Amino acid sequence: MKNYKVAFEKGADIWISTVLNNNETTQNVAALRQVFTPVLFNSLKEYGSRSRMPVFIVGSPRSGSTLLGRILDAHPLVGGLSEDSVLNGRVAKIQNELSDAIKTNNLQDVVSTLSINANEIERGMRECYNRMKADRFFYGDDNIEPLRLVDKQLTNMGNIGFIRLLFPKAVIFSVVREPMENVFSNFKHDFKSPGLAKSTQTFESITDWYAGYRDEMKLWDEVLPGGIYHIRYEEMVHDFEHIARAVIAATGLAWDDAILDFHTKKQATNTYSTTQVKEKVYTGTNDESGFHD
Repeated sequence: MKNYKVAFEKGADIWISTVLNNNETTQNVAALRQVFTPVLFNSLKEYGSRSRMPVFIVGSPRSGSTLLGRILDAHPLVGGLSEDSVLNGRVAKIQNELSDAIKTNNLQDVVSTLSINANEIERGMRECYNRMKADRFFYGDDNIEPLRLVDKQLTNMGNIGFIRLLFPKAVIFSVVREPMENVFSNFKHDFKSPGLAKSTQTFESITDWYAGYRDEMKLWDEVLPGGIYHIRYEEMVHDFEHIARAVIAATGLAWDDAILDFHTKKQATNTYSTTQVKEKVYTGTNDESGFHD
């Protein structure tokens, strides 16, 4: 019989000694490594929400994430929320409440905190989807209630630990693009986000940022082996249907041929690939071809 109580207490000691004394935890790979350990995940994996409704896309901008989002959104039982992330806006609240629960050293307090926050996030995602539907941001069958809702806020990469604690069964995707193309594509774009603008204004700053991104993804792969589906952008473009079928299979849904005509569906898109997602997939070696966001 697995001793979850002992594992939980070990995880609690780690959390208290790091999260409570380090406000930069979510931005520091070394701190993340100390907090989000296999011990912590193993001790709490039985207690998060069993829901598979949330689907997350994380990673680097200009990597092909918009194309992946459109593949998912083209399925009649999937709704895309673009980058309107309910979870991202609640991470500070979740961290504080989970820290308070862990300090009690009472497993039931932690379980309750995870359950309450997971339910709030699910409810918030449904409300966001319904607002988008009411505002006619997309065309679809109003009588079909989606079984999956996709959060494509790439910076949730830093929140994967919280995602996995809250939703152990949620699917997390990451699109990986050839490094030099990804770096150059970010460098040549004028991002409006202050953080991205600062990180991409010089080759030195963007390569430092990219190295940090790779280190963080490596961390999650180590502590959550098999927990993230990595999709290669180049394979997604050159072998579209094969990869699209694998993506849909990962969500637990049946294939639908409507996905092959994803470009005909209107959906809110607030990234640099807004015009690109209205076109079919085609191959190329520069930013004038294919999809990159």
